[in-house]
Amino acid sequence: MGFMKRVLAAVLSALMMISMTACSEEALPDPVTASSQVALTQPEDASEPEEEPQQPQEDPAGEETASSQAEASQAQDEAPTVSYAPESPAPPVNTSTLAAQEENSAASSSSSQPEQEVSSQPQAAEPEEEEEEEVFYAGGSTAQLPDEMIGDWLSYLDLQRILQGKTKAEFTSAIRQEFASAADYGINTVFVQVRPFGDALYESELFPWSHLASGTEGVDPGYDPLAIMVREAHNQGLRIEAWLNPYRVRNSGTKAEISRDNIAYEWLSDGSGRVIKTSAGTFYNPASAQVRQLIIDGVVEIVTNYDVDGIHFDDYFYPTTETSFDSSFYQSSGSGMSLADWRRENVNKLIRGVYSAIKSVDSSLTFGVSPAGNLDNNYNLLYVDAAKWLSSSGYVDYIMPQVYFGYENATCPYAETVEAWDDLITNDRIKLYVGLAVYKVGADTAEWNSASILARQLETARDAGHYGGVALYRHDFLFQPSYQNSYLSAALDQLQQLI
Repeated sequence: MGFMKRVLAAVLSALMMISMTACSEEALPDPVTASSQVALTQPEDASEPEEEPQQPQEDPAGEETASSQAEASQAQDEAPTVSYAPESPAPPVNTSTLAAQEENSAASSSSSQPEQEVSSQPQAAEPEEEEEEEVFYAGGSTAQLPDEMIGDWLSYLDLQRILQGKTKAEFTSAIRQEFASAADYGINTVFVQVRPFGDALYESELFPWSHLASGTEGVDPGYDPLAIMVREAHNQGLRIEAWLNPYRVRNSGTKAEISRDNIAYEWLSDGSGRVIKTSAGTFYNPASAQVRQLIIDGVVEIVTNYDVDGIHFDDYFYPTTETSFDSSFYQSSGSGMSLADWRRENVNKLIRGVYSAIKSVDSSLTFGVSPAGNLDNNYNLLYVDAAKWLSSSGYVDYIMPQVYFGYENATCPYAETVEAWDDLITNDRIKLYVGLAVYKVGADTAEWNSASILARQLETARDAGHYGGVALYRHDFLFQPSYQNSYLSAALDQLQQLI
């Protein structure tokens, strides 16, 4: 199976490159410089701060806390240069051989934003940007989703505790115990965050080793965490999906330097505008065709080389509503769309491209996205056209909104928000998974001081017509006593009785 995946991946990459080179190349007008600072205005919460699973804020010491995560809910959380060549095939990683060797790894209601300032600096000559021609997957999806998916998000925060500075044996032992705890609780799917910051917790030709593994980006930790996690998850009878942040390179509070063999380092410095800096961090520019191809190729690399059960994206899409950072891309596109619709179509192209690439390698693999729970913010601030994805084929197998709201939330009350997401799904092959905020129990507004809230939320979700499961954010709040309080412990007990 691994050999066939690699053959299919090579054919797919070749087809994509043929399509791309058949298109005309056109130099873009000067975009905002890569070093420009875009001031991102975060939407204000109308009632309670809601956290997104992948974008907690870091405190001055570089460690993240539950309170700072909740407050950050809607924030979109020199050396020789390297050249990215999309046609370069990824090196095969035989995970069966590795396994054998290792046995002997926010409810924000803003509908408009204040004007934002951009400061520009002189920039280098800009490389040409190719506009890709999309390659669509012609077959059907054969993904077999669980009757009810009970998911566990293992974020980089959870993995860092058991990974950084650990030997292969120590990490293997630790992740084995974490997965055993998940399986014992009733979890059947784990979402492991293996590209949190434009990096990799696996062997990659496209992205550098994450600083979360060795302490320094680009430094090999001496073992492959993803290969170990795939094996250990399957040994526990768990499905495992590789969770990726497609556009994020750094949060504003992340202190780790970007390694000089990271393509983001080159694009941040060359004036191409493919990587931008905002007040919230450093991000790949969603307007760039080369950025899209890099992300798609990175997905192909994973599904070809590792026996994962799917690919999972979170809610990092457009990093800001500011209008200048992609204005030259917009102008050169010749699009008749409004800027907002054009941005949504850029995100649509990425989602379609990833879906097609995955299914072309193995149609049984799943692909899904976990957007922010607030539909208005998705559409107007992040440029996510969820309605289009959920009414069409060729985008996702499931949608997993982060419905981190209580029933009494003034802006996005839980039951109504679940219903709104369910109503968007008109393609009956797409499942609705609901993301639940385990971390809020006993630590937020009064209604969260309840032993029954998670069980109630599960029962409400089960009433949705397209319901397929729930996911719990995040792992340490489920299984680390130091993260729990009396309300949460009781709530987890009641929830377990229902699953």
